[in-house]
Amino acid sequence: MQLSQGANAPLPSGMLDIAVTFDARPSGLDVDISAYLLDASGKVRGDTDMIFYNQPASPEGAVRLDPASGRFAVDLARLPPAIERIAICVVVDGGSAGSLRAITLAVGGGPSFRHEVAGTAEAAIIVADLYLRQGQWKLRAVGQGFAGGLAPLARSFGIDVADEPAAVPAPPIASPAPPKVDLHKAKVEQRLVTLEKQDKKLVSLAKAAGLSLAKQKGADRPARVWLILDVSGSMRGLFKSGAVDRLAQRALAYGLNLDDDGEIGVILFDHRATMFGNVNAGNYRTFAQDIQQRKDVWGTTDYGKAMQMLRETAARESDFGRTPVYVIFVTDGGTENRKLAEEQIKSASSEAIFWKFMAIGPMPAGVKSGSRKLPRGFDFLAYLDDMPGRVVDNADFFAVEDPDGPSDVEFFDLMSTEYGGWLDAAAKAGVLKR
Repeated sequence: MQLSQGANAPLPSGMLDIAVTFDARPSGLDVDISAYLLDASGKVRGDTDMIFYNQPASPEGAVRLDPASGRFAVDLARLPPAIERIAICVVVDGGSAGSLRAITLAVGGGPSFRHEVAGTAEAAIIVADLYLRQGQWKLRAVGQGFAGGLAPLARSFGIDVADEPAAVPAPPIASPAPPKVDLHKAKVEQRLVTLEKQDKKLVSLAKAAGLSLAKQKGADRPARVWLILDVSGSMRGLFKSGAVDRLAQRALAYGLNLDDDGEIGVILFDHRATMFGNVNAGNYRTFAQDIQQRKDVWGTTDYGKAMQMLRETAARESDFGRTPVYVIFVTDGGTENRKLAEEQIKSASSEAIFWKFMAIGPMPAGVKSGSRKLPRGFDFLAYLDDMPGRVVDNADFFAVEDPDGPSDVEFFDLMSTEYGGWLDAAAKAGVLKR
């Protein structure tokens, strides 16, 4: 039986096989399928009543999800008596449900519902309800759009979501609070599990980066990650040697722990600033090669224009000020316009943006990578790190002779230094909203 929106039909008895499928599934977007076990009030009894990729079964086993296939196995007879409704939902992370074109929910041996979503702006859809009426379980075709992503959807059903932990921890209480569903950490874990089948090296790097972030209190909260990369003429050797390929892999591994869309944004700069786009697990291997084929690279060096482009781009995001922006700024030379760069960093100190400056160049004799004894004019980057007159200290700096020189652990520790402290200071100053 094919249901129209708003219609209902009785469900067959016994174990239910419920499949959720899509007409299209665009690459680069995560599509999350979830179910919520609800009582008479329309709320969950606790966080374990949310069934999703990181919690694929209810405690008693009555509802089970296979995230890979998008199928639920539901044993209505095993549901606790308090449960009167199961809401089945779909969320497109980082996009809109319209990209799926249509969502079809089909119950094996029972009713189905096809919901057209082309043109839909909302990211979340409540597809259908399984509900109990006068002792009979039925399926209702809902097809209701919901503003926001998985976290606000979960909250609407009463889930206590900890996807953006406060930069400053709450004071201790006498008895421990019940555990919260941390959707960000769950998404990171699920992404790495999926990715490990395709790219074990990238996953290994991402896990090393996660350990370094964990050393900084609160630093593993969700953030937007950007790579601002020098493409001036002096960088050609690093591109040809493969060092930039490996640097991009490490930057992406870092971003996989922070950025919920699993990508990092990239801005290229010489004496110009150019928006490159996003780097992800599917395209990072050709990243350096793609840049070398461009005609708008290998000029002189100007930091400020790229900084300005980043700030303007970040400010257009709807969550700017609530979600921190972490910038990896890589260069092998000094800037020709120090005043503009200084103005950008000073102005950005009142914004939720943290700048990690990485300088690449020959080190003085006897000086190790990561040191602040600087070659070739990098004293200016150290000045930006310690520059007076800012709302908060929003930058950190380190130098390496070879981006491959530090071990993975050393590199990610350098990347994480001062970031947790900035999160704390930015929250206290009101720069980063809680």
